[in-house]
Amino acid sequence: MLGAILRCLGDDQAESSTFARVPYWLAGITVKGSYHGEIWEAHYDCASATRSGTCPIPVVYIDASAETERILTLIRQDDNPGDLVEGIDSAPFFAEQVDLLSYVLRRSYTEVNVFEITAFSEDDTPTPFFTLESMGQKYDLTQMGRGELAAAYLIWRLGAVEKGSVVLLEEPESHLAVFSQQALAEVVVGIVVERDLTVVVSSHSPGFIHRLPLDHAIMLSASPVPLIRSGLTTSEVAQHLGLQPARDAILVVEDVVAAEFLASVLDHTAPDLASKVSIKFAESGESGVRRTVAELKASESSTAFAVLGVLDGDQRAEGAEFGYLMGDVAPEEVMRDLAAAWRADADPEWTPSFPGGRHALQLALERYDGLDHHDWVIELSRVLGGRRKFVDEMAQLCLRDPSVRDQAEQLVKWLRERVR
Repeated sequence: MLGAILRCLGDDQAESSTFARVPYWLAGITVKGSYHGEIWEAHYDCASATRSGTCPIPVVYIDASAETERILTLIRQDDNPGDLVEGIDSAPFFAEQVDLLSYVLRRSYTEVNVFEITAFSEDDTPTPFFTLESMGQKYDLTQMGRGELAAAYLIWRLGAVEKGSVVLLEEPESHLAVFSQQALAEVVVGIVVERDLTVVVSSHSPGFIHRLPLDHAIMLSASPVPLIRSGLTTSEVAQHLGLQPARDAILVVEDVVAAEFLASVLDHTAPDLASKVSIKFAESGESGVRRTVAELKASESSTAFAVLGVLDGDQRAEGAEFGYLMGDVAPEEVMRDLAAAWRADADPEWTPSFPGGRHALQLALERYDGLDHHDWVIELSRVLGGRRKFVDEMAQLCLRDPSVRDQAEQLVKWLRERVR
């Protein structure tokens, strides 16, 4: 797909590229944008290989895996690779670039030098030849690992891209271990911001997918039927690819009902956030939440994720140490009160998905009216499909109330500020 975008944007290297190909099933592609306040549009017809319109922004295509393989092939064809750099002054990586490479690969580099060889190109396009020093050992490009070479090459290429350009990155995570994929994603984001780049990335890596804005992930599949799906959250894309969502925080609540209520609220208001947190409940209510959060924060492993306490609404207080569920009472009471209000006027715009629908819920509410709020949840769950199902339906009903919805959004905002 990046090959089609490259051709659409009118880059001269596209037609001769052996890497950036066009999907066989794609009829055409249109790209729109703005530049200095002016709207532009370009179109590429795949069948006729013709384009119309122009993109006023520089466009660069980078496939670090394929391009470094080509470099290795060229270098290995020479009997004396070292002779290729004779008479060429090296261009050392800046200290920041050395630090970035060290961060991606979890390896300390003393220096990284680049010799830009132009002998392989008719238009003097440079081919990099790297020499490095790490842990007292000096070596060159021919002795580098594939992931090491791809990462160094990508940092070098991005550092040379004209500021403000459009960059098409083809699976930048290739050849890298999972931990390095995540680190590389962070490095790429940093370079993109620093150089004001617009980047389109093709990737299967959770390290990249989980760092995309919510509405910026598009899923492509070519078989058995070509399909393009947009509007998915990054978590939905990751799950479709078989990637386990990263858990960035543990949320500790007062009891199991609070845990299921919070899970449903997040599922329906912030599904991306719901996939990043694990919700646990304490054994002894509010005091248990405070104690558990303190103990987890004191443990060494807590540096890998956020540990946050979310108390029932009746514990609401000033300060940002804890988050709070909706209402000013326990969640069971919030659900019971709003269910009673629904029963009184039978809001026609909401229909529960229990077997028997509205009628079944109305009968159950009438039958168990007056019970203690804990028993109320137990009995209604028993006749309406189980606690998880019942709490989820009640959470959806509660979120229809403007004040509850507002408090839910406040809680989501509080969580987003703290979940890494």
